[in-house]
Amino acid sequence: MLHTILPDAMQQTERRMMAETGTPSLTLMERAAAHVANAAAPFLKEGGRLLAVCGAGNNGADGLAAVRILLTRMPALKATVWKLAGNPTAETAEQWARLSPHLARVRVVALEGGAQLPPLPQGTACVLDAMYGTGMSRPLLGAAREAALLLNGAGVPIVAVDVPSGLNGATGMVVGGAEGVCVHATVTVTFHRPKAGLFLQAGLDASGRVVVGNIGIPAVHDSAPGMAVLLRGDALLPARKRNTHKGDYGRVLLVVGSVGMAGAAGLCATAALRAGVGLCTVACPAAIVPIVQELCPCATCLPLPEDVSAAWALLMPALLKADAMAVGCGLGQGDWAGTLLAGLLPWLSAHPMPAVLDADALNWLGQNPDRALRFAPEVTLTPHVGEAARLLGWDTGAVVADQAAAARALHVRYGAAAIVKSASSVIVTSDGEGVNLFGTAAMAKGGSGDALAGVVAALLAGRSAYGLTGVRLLQSACALHGLAGVLAAEAHGERGMLASDLCEVLGRVPDTVERGDVTVAPWFAPQQAVYDTNTLSMRDAPDALLTLPEQQENPSPRPHATADLASVLGRRVRVTVDRPIGSRHPERRDTVYRLNYGYVADVLAADNEWQDAYVWGVKEPVPVFEGEVVAVIHRLNDVEDKWVVAAPGTRLTEEEVRAGTAFTEQYYQSIVLVPGHR
Repeated sequence: MLHTILPDAMQQTERRMMAETGTPSLTLMERAAAHVANAAAPFLKEGGRLLAVCGAGNNGADGLAAVRILLTRMPALKATVWKLAGNPTAETAEQWARLSPHLARVRVVALEGGAQLPPLPQGTACVLDAMYGTGMSRPLLGAAREAALLLNGAGVPIVAVDVPSGLNGATGMVVGGAEGVCVHATVTVTFHRPKAGLFLQAGLDASGRVVVGNIGIPAVHDSAPGMAVLLRGDALLPARKRNTHKGDYGRVLLVVGSVGMAGAAGLCATAALRAGVGLCTVACPAAIVPIVQELCPCATCLPLPEDVSAAWALLMPALLKADAMAVGCGLGQGDWAGTLLAGLLPWLSAHPMPAVLDADALNWLGQNPDRALRFAPEVTLTPHVGEAARLLGWDTGAVVADQAAAARALHVRYGAAAIVKSASSVIVTSDGEGVNLFGTAAMAKGGSGDALAGVVAALLAGRSAYGLTGVRLLQSACALHGLAGVLAAEAHGERGMLASDLCEVLGRVPDTVERGDVTVAPWFAPQQAVYDTNTLSMRDAPDALLTLPEQQENPSPRPHATADLASVLGRRVRVTVDRPIGSRHPERRDTVYRLNYGYVADVLAADNEWQDAYVWGVKEPVPVFEGEVVAVIHRLNDVEDKWVVAAPGTRLTEEEVRAGTAFTEQYYQSIVLVPGHR
């Protein structure tokens, strides 16, 4: 798990760290630039020109430093720098001076105010967007705007420095609103902690793959709050004990449904049961009970009569027995529903119990602001942006413009936790904040919210068994819901998926997050999203590990001679694990990893972004492992080789390697090289 940071807080953190440690700003800049260079290098490994569009501020200085690092690593590389007008900062001037020894391989083009933008340099293989960073408060204008439009339509990979230029790093909105423009990056390399705007609103599409670079700011200098983000490898729920029963996972009461909206009740109940609740009771108008029981036969129903007083008398015993409840899905806004809610919501305000208020329960609150109801922290409001606007008395555009501020305002006004739903959902509770990134455009369809209400209610009911509360519980609920949407969309397509499909696959979502492609832009789907502070991080390491292979004018395929492959044996490397032990193969879901598996980020393979590697000798999931290469699995069918990395001094036989990796390697023909191989 990591936490976002707001741009202002990041600047304060940097200033505090530099003041208290004496670290020069140029030192942090060089570390940041190394991450940018690492992210750009894979796009340049087959040749081509580098284009960097650099502003006069420190974001431009980061870009210039990254250009210099790449030129140093790749002797055949040539670059073009488009230089925006403006008075350079001291750091930017220094980076121009440091670049000067390489200017024979760099073409510098000044982008003057009214001059026509030059065409994209021929053979451009990668672009660095270093125009403006998180301090930008004005829309892109002039040459910067034209450059952004040109880059967005060029079809060339773009690496953005810290945030895509033109994007608000706090809110995720494009600066300038509907008339504004921002760069659509393939990869965004952000520093220390991800900026919140990368994960909100337009930031979800504009940021592409987000990589977080560690620039050496110790936690002691960083006291800024932020929204928690779940990562691959984070646990959603603990595994169930074998010796267990339905009572352990709670009893949920759903006050939902009406004539014409029985489907909402069925979806909410199905989602609650698929999410693991022990017992589910649907309290609904008697007229729709047959429909609800047809839709969800594993739920029991409490038929409520048309007389509200009689309905309330039946409802009260069920309320007292329930561990959690959900109210509002498809309940309607008629007189019967309004009268029932006028009694139920004040009762909940006076008798705290875990509950979810959704849809028509939220509509009732918004229509009755004079009641000034406040709820316990165990109650959760789940509005979409339109409902949040009505609850707060805001314009919908204001909620969209600052989704996190709206969630905080709801928490303050009602005392309850708030999940403000959108393409990414912001969670605010009494014990912290989070943002859920898991989901798909297929979920933009009626019924998805009913399913979320059921999942949240189920986890609230089983909170004792799961050991979860507050923001962590709501994050797990939102992630289960979003990941189920991804699975369902894979089966039915983004247009064809229904909320009922999402409910049906909820039980197939693993207890540990396995997916990492949650904010990959549609035009760059093959790349894998990375939210991991260890990925591409600066560290003490031999220079050889930080140096990329020499660039050739006409690169040839990676040699497969066994002598060349054997030369890597004994090499000290660091593996970033993205498929921990016990996780499932993303394509072959029946294959479970018996070794931690990841990549050596500083070694480029021919057919993939980084060199893939198994970790040997570690019996539990780990995020990172440092050791030496003890075997090379050379595949014979043009699939990239795999390294086996273990503690220094480990010695394995070919038979041991084959047996230990057979869970995946059984699908390939290969040669296994170990020390002493002939």
